[in-house]
Amino acid sequence: MNDMKYDIYDKPKSYVEWLFLSLQQLVAVFGATILIPIIIGINPALGLMTAGVGTLLYILWTKKSAVFLGNSGTFIPLLFGLSLGNPTLLIVGVITIGLVYIVIGTIVRFTGTAWIKNILTPVVVGPIIMILGISLVAYSISWFGLDATITVGNTLSLEQWATIGIAILTFVITTLFVLRGNKVTKTYSIIIGLAISSVTAVIINLIIGGGLATLSDMGNFVVENPFKSISKTWSAFSLSNITFMQLVPFIIISFVSMAEHIGDHTVLSATVKRDLLQDPGLNKTLQAQGFATLAAGLLGSSPVTTYGESTASVAISKVSSKYVVGGAAVLAIIVAFTPILTLLAYIPTAVFGGLSLLLYCFIFLNGLKVLLNSDIDFSNQKNLLIISAMILLGTAVTLIPAYSYMFVGIDVFKTGDISFQLSGLMLPLIIGVLMQALLPDEQKEVEIFEE
Repeated sequence: MNDMKYDIYDKPKSYVEWLFLSLQQLVAVFGATILIPIIIGINPALGLMTAGVGTLLYILWTKKSAVFLGNSGTFIPLLFGLSLGNPTLLIVGVITIGLVYIVIGTIVRFTGTAWIKNILTPVVVGPIIMILGISLVAYSISWFGLDATITVGNTLSLEQWATIGIAILTFVITTLFVLRGNKVTKTYSIIIGLAISSVTAVIINLIIGGGLATLSDMGNFVVENPFKSISKTWSAFSLSNITFMQLVPFIIISFVSMAEHIGDHTVLSATVKRDLLQDPGLNKTLQAQGFATLAAGLLGSSPVTTYGESTASVAISKVSSKYVVGGAAVLAIIVAFTPILTLLAYIPTAVFGGLSLLLYCFIFLNGLKVLLNSDIDFSNQKNLLIISAMILLGTAVTLIPAYSYMFVGIDVFKTGDISFQLSGLMLPLIIGVLMQALLPDEQKEVEIFEE
């Protein structure tokens, strides 16, 4: 028996409550869902629409699981600039990713999950989720106003102090509602934190005479009708521009996203007290993500993936209802076609910074939960070496100042217009899997007692 306020099949008691719970789920995933398309160079309205469509496809296919599918950051090095430079590769590459998920999911359907669980064990998946949480903090820190413009010896401006203050305030307020709120305020803690902090930010902005950065200030934030973006991308489509070798990196990095997928469902399973990898099954959840990503590719958008922000929101609100998550998906699609997205873009980045920091803390803790809730022998030096090597390597990569977010520009090989780069997730995943397979098990000392 779980402690969910609303479980998978539960419908909120009123339409008003349903709306607010769905809105909160959307707020939790909103920042990354529009930021990743912006970084890649895709219309954020299109990214939001495809995230909503993908989430609905996931819910309809799995029937027994509900999690929001947002735009995947794992593929940014491959997709960066393709919407303008090579839109055909964008479409075909994302479709390829979707097909990989579907194929692997179908294989799992007939062969079982044992083989993939032997490769992506909790010892590997747990650290990957923790690294993801650490990597995503870069978003939060940049939204705090703590970026490369701040150097030793520089004095912070009034606007920078205000930005940092609002971000911290948002984090503190939301955390207090999560930890000390009653049943109602805990459920709506994210949206309450957003509301209070946004009003405070507006007041402070008026006092200091403006200057607070908003989402609209981010580069490439150009919102247009999603159908217009789809038409532009497909108008330049030509298979003559594509070679198989250009698709190989998409296939390889799909397995990083697959590790995230397994981790998210492991964490969500622990939260809702049901093994989602068994029922509806890893085959169905992978296939569902595949169909969702396939749809994203056909729409000329970036691939979608299960969001740790969504599972974190479930853990905070105790709401895992498919009606609520589905409602968030519908809201995402509606917002994509209305001026609301543009209005939301004027919310100060500091507010999203504070909210995202809390959510990324939960993602990190979700990875820790995977380790603690699994039958891992922490006295085994091999397990400890794998976990520590992955976390340290993944963290080191993300901290290289020359590169942003979770990515590092190590060119493994170049083909055509793109280079295949190891990411801060791909590199530790490879190392973790290899260490797990090749390192010998620790030899236990046998104590001999003489009588």
